[in-house]
Amino acid sequence: MRKLVITVLVAATAILPSAAHAFRNFTVPSSSMEPVLGPGDVVTAALYGFDYDALAQGQPLTPSDDPTFQPKRGDVAFFSAEDGTVFVMRIVGLGGDRVQMVGGLLHLNGEPVPTRPTNAVPDLCTDGEACEFFRETPPGMDGGYVVMSQREDGIADSTEAFTVPEGHFFVMGDNRDNANDSRFVGSDFGMVGFVPREAMIGRLHAILYSPRPSPPFADRIAGFPALP
Repeated sequence: MRKLVITVLVAATAILPSAAHAFRNFTVPSSSMEPVLGPGDVVTAALYGFDYDALAQGQPLTPSDDPTFQPKRGDVAFFSAEDGTVFVMRIVGLGGDRVQMVGGLLHLNGEPVPTRPTNAVPDLCTDGEACEFFRETPPGMDGGYVVMSQREDGIADSTEAFTVPEGHFFVMGDNRDNANDSRFVGSDFGMVGFVPREAMIGRLHAILYSPRPSPPFADRIAGFPALP
């Protein structure tokens, strides 16, 4: 059986002295969020619940209950386990959603999420293996994002249908064959189940450093818009 790798993050220092609790830095040690994040990347999370546009305009940074600043489908999200370990994965399902993988394709509420092949991300197929890339565009997300498949018969390419509890999120790694994520909820080796709202820390805001300088950091965060 193929070994799964989960992205566990190491917290670094907070930034922005005027908003010390608004951002946190992390270092990524594994490949489960490739192609957007990979080993050695140093990233910044913008904490959920704050209006960063207001901060950029010089207004005070204050917590907000506005849904705009809460976790949403498509976010590359940082969350904490009960033991304090921090993970990063993409939110694909919200409370009440039915999430299922069928033949390697993501399904939401009984419908396949629009998915199409796209060009390879340069120099990213690891361990000498062939890999494929697909653009996945969930409902309500313009442009979507790119996911990576390293084999046709991944152990979680087809799953049962999971119903996400209210107040929880279903998360997956973009490296679909190398991530221990919500697809393994309830299994003997599953490390991540449904993620409760109170465990959510923030969304990917910036890549500060990466051993992989191409594609540009902004393109990676934006879902690789230059890839046809």
